[in-house]
Amino acid sequence: MTIDNPTTAIPSSYLYRFEQLLAERGINIDKLLIEAGAPILMSAIEDEILEVELEQVETLLRLAIKYTGESELGFYLGNRMPVTTHGILGYAAMSGQNLGQSVETIVRYYKTINQLMRLSLYEEDGIAILQLDDNYRFSSGHKFFHEVVMGAINCMFNVVTDHGFNYSEVRFSYAEPENISRYEALFDCSVIFNSPTTQLRFPVSQLATPLVFADKNAHAMAAQQCEDKLAALSQGEDPVNRVRSILLENKGHYPSADEVAAQLHVTQRTLRRWLAKADTSFSELLGEVRRLHALEYIQNSQLKVCEIAYLLGYSDPNNFGRAFKRWTDMTPAEYREMSKT
Repeated sequence: MTIDNPTTAIPSSYLYRFEQLLAERGINIDKLLIEAGAPILMSAIEDEILEVELEQVETLLRLAIKYTGESELGFYLGNRMPVTTHGILGYAAMSGQNLGQSVETIVRYYKTINQLMRLSLYEEDGIAILQLDDNYRFSSGHKFFHEVVMGAINCMFNVVTDHGFNYSEVRFSYAEPENISRYEALFDCSVIFNSPTTQLRFPVSQLATPLVFADKNAHAMAAQQCEDKLAALSQGEDPVNRVRSILLENKGHYPSADEVAAQLHVTQRTLRRWLAKADTSFSELLGEVRRLHALEYIQNSQLKVCEIAYLLGYSDPNNFGRAFKRWTDMTPAEYREMSKT
């Protein structure tokens, strides 16, 4: 059982935007799809959602960056995605009464358009923090995906507020690129790299900003369609993935088996039985999620090992070190050094 190379759902509208971006650079996306081993061609796409293996997607991205010579390709793609690119979720977000309702809508229903990552919103000392985290371990697509998502959200914020929006700070969980001026120009604020997490930070007061396209009835109708999509996803999701999703959403504050069972509206005994049928257990899934988060921190942040241990809920850094050695056959320091090469 692994979460390293899942089959993921991608809205075809995103691929069309990517096709346009590459065409402007003289590159035929179908040739890249064939080289990447993806079982699709643009001319044959008929469905709104495409099912593709993550490994194939990452291969496609590597080839696109290789042939364009542009390492910030995701940056350009995200900033050319109009709100309507995101389908019914885009309509629900743009028709909210204010930015707060729009952001809450995006966070709640983001899973309906992107299951590779998740968004969360929280407040800290008067600052609203919209945070992006990975659900899966990317081999090479982490930077690209984070650029696309943050760029697309920024594009939406500017449109729905008619550019009446300002950031306090933006953080990215990958290494600083050679040219950060384009990031600073886009977000018009301080941009920090090598952060433990990717975040858009802005004053809480901006959540009250009214939206240009506010429409109470349209928002209610679109939000209900998003709710229906979310319910369909949950019903079709097996218990293992449902437990894993709950754990992934609570990085550093992992709920107990009792708490997860309560969220799923079953007893702990039933939860154990479900997982046993799938040849796994709650402790195994918790270890798997901790491993994923540990690798994220080691690869994409400059945090000390003891700090990572505490963030992942280990009271003793030595216990974390032993667990990491068991997962990777390397110490955290050795793994970090290897990731740099």
